[in-house]
Amino acid sequence: MSEHAVVKVKDENGADVTPKSVAVVIGTTSHAFADIAGQGLSLDLAALAAGEAKLVVTLPDHPELAFSLKISGTGSKAVGFDGNSPLCCTLSKQTASDGAAGTRTLFVFGFAMTKKHTEVVLAAGWDYHGGADNSLYAKTWRDDLWSGTTYGTGSKTTIPKVVTPTTVVTLFDFKTGNRTRYIKGKSDWHRMDKVLQGTVATDTAGGETDVAITKRHGDDSISIVHVYGYIQDLGVAAAGSLLRLDIFSHAWVGGPIMINTFETAAFSSTTTRDPGDKDGRSKDFDSMARVADLKKAFASGGTAKMWGCQATTDNRTIVRAAARAKDKSAKMKITYAGKDFDISADEIATAIRTKILPNTYMKALAKAAGITMHGAPPGMGANLRAVGSRNYMYVDQSTYALEYKWYADVLGLKPDATGYFAYVP
Repeated sequence: MSEHAVVKVKDENGADVTPKSVAVVIGTTSHAFADIAGQGLSLDLAALAAGEAKLVVTLPDHPELAFSLKISGTGSKAVGFDGNSPLCCTLSKQTASDGAAGTRTLFVFGFAMTKKHTEVVLAAGWDYHGGADNSLYAKTWRDDLWSGTTYGTGSKTTIPKVVTPTTVVTLFDFKTGNRTRYIKGKSDWHRMDKVLQGTVATDTAGGETDVAITKRHGDDSISIVHVYGYIQDLGVAAAGSLLRLDIFSHAWVGGPIMINTFETAAFSSTTTRDPGDKDGRSKDFDSMARVADLKKAFASGGTAKMWGCQATTDNRTIVRAAARAKDKSAKMKITYAGKDFDISADEIATAIRTKILPNTYMKALAKAAGITMHGAPPGMGANLRAVGSRNYMYVDQSTYALEYKWYADVLGLKPDATGYFAYVP
C-alpha cells in the first residue's frame, strides 16, 4: 500500500479550480504535485522525510499560499495540518484502488477558496521604551475583524466583519523581525508560514542608547520597506485584494516609528530613503519605484489606519492657543519648533490646513494608495486599553475635548469612534 497527498480546490460556487501549482516544501526542497487523471493533483509521500513541511498552493489571481503540515511515519506515511486546521480546508483519509498493486491511501485536502483573494496586513512596531507588546494590539484587531465586534471604545461595538475563512491576515512583527501569515482555523488561527525579514532579527538589546540605535540602523533587519514590498507584490499577484493596512506603533505626524532608527544627513533633505532607516517617513511615497503596484493592491473601499500617537507638543500648543483665542484675527506670541512667531488663530488654522495636515504620513499614504487612512489628530497622543484579554489603542476624546471641538468647529474634522481622523486622498 502506498500513501499519496491529493489537493482539490473549489470556488465559492462549488466549481472546480485548477491550481497553477501545488508542492510540499521541506526546508528548501520543493516536491511538486503531478496531475494524475481521475485523481487530481497528487504527490507520493514515500520519499518525504517526517517532520514539519509546507503545502504551497498557487491559485489564479491569488498570491502563493502556504499551509503548515506535519508528516509522520517511517515506512507508511501520514500527513496532516500542523496546529489548528484551517476552516477553508477539509482533510479526509480515503482508500483507492491501485490496480494490480493493491490499494493506496489518499490524504485528500479539499480547499474551498473564493475566486478573489482577500487579505489584511498588520504591522506591529517594537516598543523601544519597553512597555508594550504591540503584536497583542494587532492580534486583537485581527480577532475583532473576524468576529465583527470590538471593545476598542471600552464597550462592545459592532464593526464590519472583514475577515472570512479564506482571508489571509499577515502580521509584520518588528520586535521579532518576522512576517507571519494566518488564516482562520477551526478553533483558533492556522499559522500559514513565518519568514524572517532581512537576514538578522531585530536587535532589541541596548534600548535607546546611541550605540544600539546605530547598530539597528546598520543591521539588515526588518524595515517598513518590507511591508511596502509585500503590499506591492500583492498588487501584482492579486490586484484589489488588500482590505486593510493597520499599523500599531509609536508614531508622529511624519510616520510610524517601527524600531526607532534615523535618517543620516545625506538623506534627511532628499526624497530618497536612507537604506538603514527602518521607520516610516512621509516622503516614502515620493520616490517609491513601485507606487503603482502599492495602489493596485488595495481593494475598492480599502483603508488604512495608524493607531499610534501624533502627540507633538508644538502642534498641541498651537491648537490650544487658537481654540482659546477670543479674537481670531488678533496676533499672539507662539513658540513653535524653537522659534517665536506673532500669529493669529485664523493663521494657525490656515497653517494646519495647508501645511501640517497635507504633510502627514497618513495623507501621503492616502494619496499614494488612493484610499482613506485614519490617524490621530496632530497634537494628540494615543492611549492603551485592556478589556479582558483584548488590547487596544485609542485617542481619549475627553482628554482632548478642547482640541476636538476646535478641529470640528474650524476645520470640519470629526474623529471616528476611537478618536482618529480620516485623511483622504
